[in-house]
Order: sequence, then C-alpha cells, then structure tokens
Amino acid sequence: MGKTISTLLKNSNFAPKWLRDLLRPFAEAVRELEGDNYSTLSKVVPAVIDSIEHSPDNGSGIVGITKTEINHEMERRFTRIYDTSNSDFAPVHLVATFFDPEYVIGLTKRQKSSCIDIITQRAIQ
Repeated sequence: MGKTISTLLKNSNFAPKWLRDLLRPFAEAVRELEGDNYSTLSKVVPAVIDSIEHSPDNGSGIVGITKTEINHEMERRFTRIYDTSNSDFAPVHLVATFFDPEYVIGLTKRQKSSCIDIITQRAIQ
C-alpha cells in the first residue's frame, strides 16, 4: 500500500493535487510504520492522531466530503487504541506509546493516568 500511495503522491498524472494533499499524512504514516528493523508499536497512536488532525482543510465540495469521510472512518476504526473511554478500549498501543520517550509527551493526562492504572493492575495480578 505504501508504494501505491507514494507513487500517487509523486505523479500528478494519477491524481489531482487536492487528492495528493489529502493522502500525504497517510503515506507518511504508512512509511513510518512499515519499519522491519525497529519497533513501530509505540508510533501507532501518534500516527493515527496526526493523520486525523493534520489532513488538509479543503472546505466543502468533494474534497471536504472526502476528508470528512476519511476522518470519520479513521476515528471509527482506531478510537479503541487511544480513547480510554471507548467501551472496546485495547490498551497495548497506548501503553507502548507511554513507554516511548519520543511520543509520551503527546499523550493527554487522562491517557497517561490510564496507562499507569493499567500497568499497576497488571503488576498486582
């Protein structure tokens, strides 16, 4: 998938600029998370949040609708890995992010507190 998006982003014959701009955050996240020689688990939460928050604002029309739909789908699929209030919350990615000094600063106080609670509960068991 990464090569396809990268090719699309580089070649204006395949897609208009608005589409390339819309997909750029996803291409960067895929490139970062495809690492075979290093751990990427702690990068999942920051990559997902960054992709959602930094997609370009293109107003209304097809661009705005596309961006809105992508953001809704990203939130639907991934809130369970970063939203501690989600009923299906799965803590492994958030806890991995908590232990990574490069990314822990991006977590909210609530997320950090949840990680401490999860780690404490597991240590007691």
